[in-house]
Amino acid sequence: MAFMMLEAVRYPEKLRVALASSPQAVTRLGEFGDSIRSYVGLNAIFGLAAALLDTILLLSLGVDFAILWGVLSFLLSFIPNIGFIIALTPPTLLALIQFGFGRAIAVLAGYVVINFLVDNIIKPRFVGSRLDLSPLVIVLSLLFWGWLIGPMGALAAVPLSIGTRFLFESFEESRWLALLMSDAGPKPVVVDASKNSTEDVK
Repeated sequence: MAFMMLEAVRYPEKLRVALASSPQAVTRLGEFGDSIRSYVGLNAIFGLAAALLDTILLLSLGVDFAILWGVLSFLLSFIPNIGFIIALTPPTLLALIQFGFGRAIAVLAGYVVINFLVDNIIKPRFVGSRLDLSPLVIVLSLLFWGWLIGPMGALAAVPLSIGTRFLFESFEESRWLALLMSDAGPKPVVVDASKNSTEDVK
């Protein structure tokens, strides 16, 4: 991570020099970087919202160390699917030890409802509109990249899908695939009215 941070300072300038003959490639790489930053920011916002709701749930049920489990829930929200299971296990077991099965089931049900609403209903809609990825593509990307690469693929599923869409958009033959992956759909065609009027006069 330290080496990546050091390289990040000078790498944009190296890319501009290396791709000086292709300004469009530089623009596309810049858009890709902006999309990744937007995804990380949105993931942090919704992860924090879910963690706050989880903490309130645990406090209302009287489970010990509720704030600790909330912080753990936020940190693990960056790991799709697996992170939720890891964050859910300690408070559920602690509620079972403290209060018995009834309170443990309440913690389990509350976590599932909160994280299902945030991760599978609310967040995909915002992520799709900001990153121009269909919510369906976001869900399917978790399954595909997780199957192809394993747990690391599930973690990097959305960035990998963003990169794939940018790659498809770069070639005329595969642009239709990028269109299918997008959330906004086809871009409107801009007609130059002045040019048309000039041609009509001629």
